[in-house]
Amino acid sequence: MFKTKMFVLAVLFAFASLANATDTGRLTCSVWSTMMSKGLFFNSGTFVTKGPVLMAIPECADKETGLYGNLFLIAPIGNFETGKEVDVRGGRRFGAGGLDVDASVAYYHFGVGPGESMYNTWNGRMRVSHTFDVRKGLSVQPYMYLDYQYSQTLHDNDFAFAGGAVVDSKLSGLLGKPGLSVDLGGWKHTTTWAPNKGPVWSLQMSLGYQVTKSVVFGPRFQQSWGNVEDTSFKPKNMWGVFAVIGF
Repeated sequence: MFKTKMFVLAVLFAFASLANATDTGRLTCSVWSTMMSKGLFFNSGTFVTKGPVLMAIPECADKETGLYGNLFLIAPIGNFETGKEVDVRGGRRFGAGGLDVDASVAYYHFGVGPGESMYNTWNGRMRVSHTFDVRKGLSVQPYMYLDYQYSQTLHDNDFAFAGGAVVDSKLSGLLGKPGLSVDLGGWKHTTTWAPNKGPVWSLQMSLGYQVTKSVVFGPRFQQSWGNVEDTSFKPKNMWGVFAVIGF
């Protein structure tokens, strides 16, 4: 109960700060949304839905302080009870020693199947990265993750760390000059409530076309090898389209 109250207070503080940023014109908001063939988590290598899924992340951030708040929404199509999810996350993005840091806390509320109660999980996550501009229109961003989860439902912990890199490039030779983003990362779970600890490798790719100044749209694909449910290294994938709308 004490942890819940502290989390609520932290989220309220973050959103109060964002509300103040609105008055000073520092607030920036966006919605990232995607429709995929199936819901696949990049950090666990597991399918969370049994069929097509709509996912969305509405977010607002204060450009001056780096404070942000967002929701992570999953709406399965067809089999709604398996994989439905609402997450609340609050955090801060800032620079330290030439590195970009994203530190946040979240509360996950999700369904695992028909007739099952909703699961609840706490999460603390830190992402550290640095972007290298190779040349005009091409950048490489190595990153590291530290991730801790505590399941209130299972009364168990999950700790993981990850490393990888994102390559962003502008494909000026293609019609519409889309931006290609390729993210290859590996996750290792040292403790987990699932039987297997990984590792999990994931390749994420998206091709974004600038439709308007504030709208990006295009195809998205993800392939994962390994998972935290068993020892199988059989690949899994999901594919679809995404859109990012800025306000």
